[in-house]
Amino acid sequence: MKKSLLLIATAVLAMTACTQDVAEMDGGATALGGEINVSAAIDENTRTSMTADGDNLNIAWEAGDGIGMFASDANGELAYNLKYVAATSAADSKLNADGASIKWGTGTHQFYAYYPYTTATDATAVPISVPAVQEQSAAGDLAHLQPYAFLYAQKSSAQAASVQLNFKNALSVLEVNLCTGRGAINCEGIIFRAKDNSEVLSTEGATIDLTTGAL
Repeated sequence: MKKSLLLIATAVLAMTACTQDVAEMDGGATALGGEINVSAAIDENTRTSMTADGDNLNIAWEAGDGIGMFASDANGELAYNLKYVAATSAADSKLNADGASIKWGTGTHQFYAYYPYTTATDATAVPISVPAVQEQSAAGDLAHLQPYAFLYAQKSSAQAASVQLNFKNALSVLEVNLCTGRGAINCEGIIFRAKDNSEVLSTEGATIDLTTGAL
């Protein structure tokens, strides 16, 4: 049996937009203008360093992963695509500002984040691409998927000791098993098409709206 894995952009994207959780006060609020402590967690089967575990695809942050952050408070925009990096290689990691950091403003804050970091100019139009041609070096190998991973998170929070962002994957992984009763398969390529023409399987130069999860 030959196992092939493809990363695809599908209509499921619009159905898996992150819920906006309101953070509880943890140890008292941070003062106006104080630096916001940020950490990043990843929902099950949605991380950046990929390993196979049976039927599951386990993924985790790698130290140094770059994440873009947008934030606003009751008075408007606080942060515009500031870069944060993962401090450790783990499923949950503290995020450190790579340069300017987000400071607490007033009222309820909205946070929008994404990985990998780019020079995005608008939280409603962050670039995302999934190539139509993907090459897998061997059956079951996952290395070709990692460069195309795209995670995003949303959070609504009042001032608190820290803010945890829960990231979801904007894309889906398609596993194709080729089976034969005639021994080894010599396969140079697989062409995959969806019966529904509205399904988005690959895209170059598209954008994602971090506030809704829409592609």
